[in-house]
Amino acid sequence: RMDVQHVSARASVAISSAVGLVEPQAGAAGIIIDDPEGCTDRYVGDPDRVRQILVNLLANAVKFTERGGRVTVTCGTTRDPDAEARLSGEGPWVFMRVADTGIGITPEMRESVFGAFVQTEQGLTRRRDGTGLGLTISRELARRMGGDLTLQSVHGEGSCFTLWLGSASTDEPV
Repeated sequence: RMDVQHVSARASVAISSAVGLVEPQAGAAGIIIDDPEGCTDRYVGDPDRVRQILVNLLANAVKFTERGGRVTVTCGTTRDPDAEARLSGEGPWVFMRVADTGIGITPEMRESVFGAFVQTEQGLTRRRDGTGLGLTISRELARRMGGDLTLQSVHGEGSCFTLWLGSASTDEPV
C-alpha cells in the first residue's frame, strides 16, 4: 500500500535523515555526500515517504558514482519548477535535488528509468544489483503527495533527480 500523509514538514529533517542512512555506504565507496546547510524550506507531504524517496535517490547516486566522486543534495523553494514536472495545484514548490558525478543516463533512457523493472546500463547494473523498482515507486509516491520526481542527466557526466512538493509555511497539519 502506498498511503501518504499531507502534513507540513521541514526538508532539512528528511534530507539529514536520508543522508545519515546512506553516508556509511558512500564512505565505504569513497564517495562524498554534500548536504545543504541551513535549509529552512517546508513542504507538504509525508515525512516518511519523502525520506524513503531521498534514500532511494541517494543510494542510486552512490551506486552509479565511481570512487572519488561526489553526490550533492540541495533544496529550496521556487515558483518556477522544471517544465517537465507534472504538478497539481499552485506553487510555490519546494525542491530537494540529488545530483551526482556518476555515469549519467542516455537521452533514450531518461523517461524509461521511471518504468517498472527498468535498469540502466545492463552491464553496469548487473554489477551493482537492483530490481529496477525504486524510481517507479519514488515517482508514484511523489505524485500521490501532489508533487513529482524529475530527471536531468548528461550521459557520462552524472544525473540530477529533483523531488518537487508543495510549499508549506507552518507546522500546522494541512
